[in-house]
Amino acid sequence: MSSRPRISVLMPVYNAEQYLAEALGSILAQDGADFECIVVDDGSTDGSAGILEDFASHDDRLIIISRPNTGIVGALNDGLEQCSGYYLARMDADDVACPQRLARQAAFLDTHPEHVGVGCWVDYLDPEGEHIWTWKMDADSSHIEQRLLEGDIGGLVHPAMMLRLTDVQAVGGYRPECEYVEDYDLFLRLLDRGSFTVIEECLLGYRQHPASINATRDRDNRVAIKNRILAITRQERGLPPKTLSVTPVRTEETILRWVSLALLDNNWHSARKNTRRLLRTAPFTTAPWRALWRLAGAGIGKLRTRVGKSLHNNVAVS
Repeated sequence: MSSRPRISVLMPVYNAEQYLAEALGSILAQDGADFECIVVDDGSTDGSAGILEDFASHDDRLIIISRPNTGIVGALNDGLEQCSGYYLARMDADDVACPQRLARQAAFLDTHPEHVGVGCWVDYLDPEGEHIWTWKMDADSSHIEQRLLEGDIGGLVHPAMMLRLTDVQAVGGYRPECEYVEDYDLFLRLLDRGSFTVIEECLLGYRQHPASINATRDRDNRVAIKNRILAITRQERGLPPKTLSVTPVRTEETILRWVSLALLDNNWHSARKNTRRLLRTAPFTTAPWRALWRLAGAGIGKLRTRVGKSLHNNVAVS
């Protein structure tokens, strides 16, 4: 590895022992990429520290920062101070990077100086790591900017992003007052330095988790902070005010959405699996029965398609 690596991977960790080894392994197994991996252990109380020490003892590309818990923004900024690469690749401790991720994204930024960052398509994974759906987001830079200015993340999945480190440093990194939406805030500020796009290839397994009471509370905070950021940004750009509303987050609605997304991909295994999950975890809500109804409707639609194709083939043969 050269004295200055081409890429700095930044991974915050907090009580991630269940998934950490897989996430680290996927980064350290990258093909054709010169990188360092800065991992910030944000005061984990589970077995994460031991896993990190074991990996670091076998691979000197891994740099561990251990510190008391302060939250995601503090961890990210402490990690940024240690990053020395030309490009900054974000990674979460429960996701899985495809072997070509870093090389593909760095090669893109090498040849597209107008872009400040690049994401990619992502595979939604359930908590057990099984595929739910592939999010094939729009790669058009103007559409991404428009969505960001409307309060949408624009298809930019934070742990799937590679950014130019000098630009991230120039805008001041992550802002503590924007915790919960630190990625959205960073992307808005980076718009002044360049555009965003995504590589139309799935390069990250993006693990999903059911909503919780904390997630519902955090959602209120996220929307309030996002509205403040959005108001300032739109005013600076001469755009009319826009206010986002709070949508309650419930565990059963999250899992029901997984069923719907799986059906969009014709992923019947995942749709059935998460319908069973609903029947186990939320049997006294309407969600399991709505999932069953969607399964039945999709099944009827699939049967009609098969019958239609069969009739068409029979007519063509006769």
